Amino acid sequence: MKEVKKETAPSFNGYSGGTTKCDNCQFTDFSQCIPEPKCGDGTIQGTEQCDGSQLGLMTCQKIDSFTGGPLGCYKAGNPFECTWDESKCDAGQGFCGDGIIN
Repeated sequence: MKEVKKETAPSFNGYSGGTTKCDNCQFTDFSQCIPEPKCGDGTIQGTEQCDGSQLGLMTCQKIDSFTGGPLGCYKAGNPFECTWDESKCDAGQGFCGDGIIN
């Protein structure tokens, strides 16, 4: 008779939920486990604003006073990883209070 032992996935590194199965404790089945959010996996999870090309329907125009331009996402390993990179967003003609006389 096979022994099947179940444990919650958070007891294993790299998983945040779900249940593992151990068949005679020789093979652990992680197929029902939920991986921990990880910047760079291409899926927005946890506190990430973006991940790779996934921007969560956000555009430069929806942020502050930008009028256009391509919104980016800081890559894994960057100090700002998985947050929006607004460096190529277009500020347009400026706005009252931007510190520039237009």
